[in-house]
Formats: sequence, C-alpha cells, structure tokens
Amino acid sequence: MRYSLSAHCRSVRICEAFQKHLLLFRPSQHQCRKYAARTYERKPTAAPAKKASSTAPSTSLVSPKFSISAKPLPVESRNLSAEEALNPPSSTLPPVLNTPIRTSSIPAYKHYYSLGRAYLTFYKTGFKAIYTNFRLAQSFQQQFADSSSPVGLFSSRRAIQEALFDGTLTRSQYHLFLRVKSDVSRIPLFGLVFCIFGEFTPLIVTVLNPVVPKTLWVPGQWKKARLKAQKRREHLVKDGITGRKGLAQLNEQEVESFDLSDAGDVRRLKGLAQWVGAYPRLWDRVLGGALPVSVVKSRLQKKTRELQVDDFAIERDGGVAHLSVEEMKVACDMRGLDVLDKGEEDIRGNLSRWLEEGRKAGNRTPGRIKAAIAS
Repeated sequence: MRYSLSAHCRSVRICEAFQKHLLLFRPSQHQCRKYAARTYERKPTAAPAKKASSTAPSTSLVSPKFSISAKPLPVESRNLSAEEALNPPSSTLPPVLNTPIRTSSIPAYKHYYSLGRAYLTFYKTGFKAIYTNFRLAQSFQQQFADSSSPVGLFSSRRAIQEALFDGTLTRSQYHLFLRVKSDVSRIPLFGLVFCIFGEFTPLIVTVLNPVVPKTLWVPGQWKKARLKAQKRREHLVKDGITGRKGLAQLNEQEVESFDLSDAGDVRRLKGLAQWVGAYPRLWDRVLGGALPVSVVKSRLQKKTRELQVDDFAIERDGGVAHLSVEEMKVACDMRGLDVLDKGEEDIRGNLSRWLEEGRKAGNRTPGRIKAAIAS
C-alpha cells in the first residue's frame, strides 16, 4: 500500500510539472502574428487596403496585413518566394537536440543530469511548436472562412486537398494543416506515456512512433524508421517488386484496375503498398491470408492520391530546387525513396526524377489531379 501511494504521488508531481512546462512555453499572440505576417504576407495592391473590421475579436492571431473576411489570393499572385510557398514552418519538424558529450573529467551523475535536461528542453520546445503551429493554423482557418474553398483544422483531408488545388492553400499551408491535425491527435496518448514513464520516456519512444507527435521525434526515431523502411524496400526488390518507377507513374485508375482474384496482381498490389508504407507489414505477419486485399487496395489508392497532389503542389509552387534539405527528406520518405547515407544532391536528384517520371505519365495534369481528389 505504501509503494502504491508513493507511486501515485510521483505520477501527480510529474503531471503537474508537465503542465507547468507547457504553460511556461506558450507562444504569445504577438509572436504568432509576427510569424504569419513574415511568412504569408500578401502582395500590396494599387488600391489602399481596407482596415480590418472593428468587430473582429481582439484575440485573433491573423496579422493586420490580412483581412479575415477577404478571399485568399491565388498562389501565383501572392507576395511569396518559392521557398515560403513550398516549405512548411520549421516548427512542424523536431527542434535540434543538443546532447552533452561526456569526458573522463565529468562524473557520471552530472553527465546524466545534463542529458536529462537536454531531453527535457527538447520535449518542451517540441510541445511549444505544436501549440504555435495550432494557433497559426487557426489564423489561416479564420482567413479562409469566406473563401470559395473554406478549410480548417477539422476539415477532411479531401477538403484540404481541394483547397490546395484551387489555389486557396500553398503547399506550405497544406502541410501545416496536415501536420497539425496529426500531431494534435497524438497528444493524448503521448501525454499518458510521458506521465507513466517520466524521465525514461526517451528510452521507449523509438518503439512508439505511431503515438509520438512528429515535433517530438528524437533523431534516433527518424533514423530507425528510415532504416526499417529501407530494409523493407530491399526485401521487396529481392521478391521482384520495383517500386520507385512504378509508383511515380501510378495513378488511382491503375490501382483500381488491379484484379483482386489474380495472385500476381495481389502480390504486386501489396508490394507497392508496402513500398510507400501505405500499411504496415505487421498486418501480413499477424493476419496473413486473412488480411482483406480490398483494404490494401483502398489504402494504396489513398496514398497514390496524396502523392499526386503533393507532386502537383511542388511543381506549381516552385519546384524541387527550392525545397529545404529536411523537407526533401520528408518528401522522399513519403515516396519510398532512400535518404540514409545520401548527400543533398543525390536526394534532390532522386526527387526530381520521381517528378519527371510522373509528369511523363500524365499524372500531374490539372484534370487528372481534380479527378483524383474527387474520386
């Protein structure tokens, strides 16, 4: 009974400290306004801009340079550089983790204390980034409320894709919405893990990727996930499945044409789905032949649509040349392209070849993209 009571008290203290750190690192409204104004500033017009309505709530995070009730301008007419239109805010990716290096003159207890503080700072910064991204996405949601394609954090993925295709969203805003939705949905489970394991959380997060928000992924998680995906693709190549070129030229209509009664089509369907991580291989190991092939087909169609839309956005908003290195790596992860032990030029070249192959197959035309979103 004494042990249970002490364990309970320890959990309560961890929860209180966890909430305290979140409150200490909440971004101010001024910071969100300043960021939105710097990154998504509209091009000035000849006519004087109208002032925002005085009835607007004082807590709005939208920059004064925006008019909440105004329609968003098409992508090509905004005063944005290609880098700003293509790359989501860096806060949607994990912060830098600065771990101390132990020398012989540093006692073990001091080193581990410093190491714990480094991880605590990393997680606090990551949680701060989630909150900042959420507020920034909310400001865009207010801005687009009266547009032809209203979109928000609780909109469906298809609605967000339609807003991207219509020019309401840039690729940067598109991925901001998707990443915020994903990170916010993972917070409850990760918060429970953090309250249970406390300072030992970094030791177990590498096996809990599905419940950890992406802004809280430590470098070891990224490396392990990419290495696992790379080994999976190597295994598929040995089985005769070559995914890169086939997937770049694949579209939803071709996925729909797979014959689920044909063993060869089913084998290729599962191989292509595993190549881009449309579903985990664990399903095959656990369910075996009981795994419905229709589920695999549906998930591959969804993944193919996402890749078509993202390819369209990259080419429209500036091209691969203006993507940051980290965003190129994330884009390659989505497409099943290797990034481990590769330089920037190799990664950029692989992504460029992917887009070129899809362009030759006609998968990036507006009509094909519109049909894919509507399907």
